[in-house]
Amino acid sequence: MKQLLFITVFSITMLFSLSCDDSPTKPDETAPATPEISVSADTLKLTISWSAIEKAETYILYWATTAGVTEQSNTVPNLTETDFTHVGLSNGVTYYYRVAARSAAGLTSTLSAEKSGSPLAVTIDPPQKFTATAGDTTITLSWERSAGAATYSLYWDTTSGITTQSKAIDNIAALTYEHTGLTNGKTYYYCIVGKDGASGSSALSKEISATPLSSVPAPKNLTAKPGNAYVQLNIDKYPGGKTTTFRIYWATTAGITTASDTIVDQSGKGITFPHTVTNVTNGTTYYYRVSAIDAGIESALSNEVSAKPSEDIPIAPPEKVTAQKGDKSVTLSWGAVIGAATYNVYWATKAGITLNADSITGITKTGYTHSGLTNLTTYYYRVSALDGSGKASDLSVEVSATPDTSSSGHGPKNVVATPGSGKITLTWDLVNGGLGYVIFGDTKPGITDQSPTVGDKLPANVNTFTHDNLTAGTTYYYKVGVWVQGNGGKYELYLSKEVSAKPAI
Repeated sequence: MKQLLFITVFSITMLFSLSCDDSPTKPDETAPATPEISVSADTLKLTISWSAIEKAETYILYWATTAGVTEQSNTVPNLTETDFTHVGLSNGVTYYYRVAARSAAGLTSTLSAEKSGSPLAVTIDPPQKFTATAGDTTITLSWERSAGAATYSLYWDTTSGITTQSKAIDNIAALTYEHTGLTNGKTYYYCIVGKDGASGSSALSKEISATPLSSVPAPKNLTAKPGNAYVQLNIDKYPGGKTTTFRIYWATTAGITTASDTIVDQSGKGITFPHTVTNVTNGTTYYYRVSAIDAGIESALSNEVSAKPSEDIPIAPPEKVTAQKGDKSVTLSWGAVIGAATYNVYWATKAGITLNADSITGITKTGYTHSGLTNLTTYYYRVSALDGSGKASDLSVEVSATPDTSSSGHGPKNVVATPGSGKITLTWDLVNGGLGYVIFGDTKPGITDQSPTVGDKLPANVNTFTHDNLTAGTTYYYKVGVWVQGNGGKYELYLSKEVSAKPAI
């Protein structure tokens, strides 16, 4: 009876168990075996390989950049091959990996042993033939392609000693780059590196530099001359046209740039040189540079100069002194001197004028006509300027002139010298009231009434003369004189302007 009860209970239990599980696990459905893996390094990538596992339908790759990979690490799921190439990696970084196999029933193996590897660095040579060409506010840089480089990075600054910490322009794919928006006259320094598209980089190239230059030329040879409460600036003659203006940059410390204070023309006429800066303080050193501006384009800055105005600096002597001969007179002129109240003229009939010479004082203009002189006598002159306190400048350079009647306009007019074979024929207009004519001639210019006479006592009605027996190829110079009766019955000789000719063979 007990045996029957046991069989009955066992049968009922088995029947109940079968009715509660529609898909019982088959005895051969177990998790796949654990893969064995290896890691091989390549340029900027790693290849992870593992053994093929029976019953494995897919594989899962787990990875991290620190040791101790778990199922919570980064994953690459559903791999069907037995290797995987991990790309886009960084040089110098170690990557860690484990792999699990997964069956079609969804059973997963334990994780493989952990393996690691580091991608290989790409060898990139620094770019060669790196050059910089300056333009107007631009510098164009160019270089040769570097093996292994996908892009390039420029490093730059306005001081030498470029490093990878300098200002950078990245991701340049071409072999040239135009750096724009620069300041003309300022020097820029550059280095370049090649990059592989990941983290690989070449060493820095050699450092090069360039200075952008305006299409408008910079003023040259700026000078600064100090005075009492002024500084006079000057430059070489500038090649620009009527549209060119100038800008003066200044400061009381060296190192003038376009950020310094400026002096610009306020009258609309434009700054001209020499230019006098009067709003200065004696005893202070001032620094200056000048630029030219044409059609809105500014040139580079000129050289830098300095000057220290002082009340102890004497007034400058007059410059550009000239002497123009007249009939019994000499007309003098000179440039205005800054701070001058009056001028003194010193003169003599011998060279070597000093302060002991005869003088004409208290002249308030920049010119003077010295009259009552003797024609054909040479007069010598020097000029000094005096400030408001009466302090005089040094004497100017010495000039001279020889008055004569040719400057009066009373001599014969329209004198013409016509060359012939071994001769020269002179013709002129008759002078109303002329009493007779005389011809002065020589083989040297500067004819006066002391020169040799080649024709004399020509009648009042004669206006032609031929000078014979001359040497072919030699230049002869002439003036025609006319005698007239002046005031008080005195006879005076007036000369024409000088002419010349060269007789033919």
